[in-house]
Amino acid sequence: MRLLLPLLLFALAQPALATPYEPPPPPWAWPAEEPGRGLLFMVTAAEASVDETEPQSLTLRVKAVAYYPGTTNLVLQPLPALSPPADGVYDVLLLGTPPMALTMASPDNLAVEARWRLRVLPAAIRIHAEQNCLLLLLAASEPPGATDCEVVRATAPG
Repeated sequence: MRLLLPLLLFALAQPALATPYEPPPPPWAWPAEEPGRGLLFMVTAAEASVDETEPQSLTLRVKAVAYYPGTTNLVLQPLPALSPPADGVYDVLLLGTPPMALTMASPDNLAVEARWRLRVLPAAIRIHAEQNCLLLLLAASEPPGATDCEVVRATAPG
């Protein structure tokens, strides 16, 4: 009986010791090292310029609306891909960290700029926000395929 009691307690404790299975995050999830960071409310405008000197670089300027004034850590985060997309359209998330202090929700206009070095100029960049997306045409003259995003043409190179 003395041996049976510890074995019974051990067997009953096993389900409590097991960790529940958590599925992996979706590929568009932002990095876990940035707690609180999330998609901004809406993309309102975007423009791009290409510097043709070596190495070629793309400067992307985006205007957006956030739920709360004081949103910080604005970033345009490209979605990783194992191979270039067939249609040449790359996806970018518009992310920011809302203020930690309790504030009243009131729309706040923000701007963010990012610069990337490129080997090949993408046909277009699709910028995702919570409520909408914007397709910025770079090398393409027309949107590749059907799109739910607002279509904008980039500025001239340089």
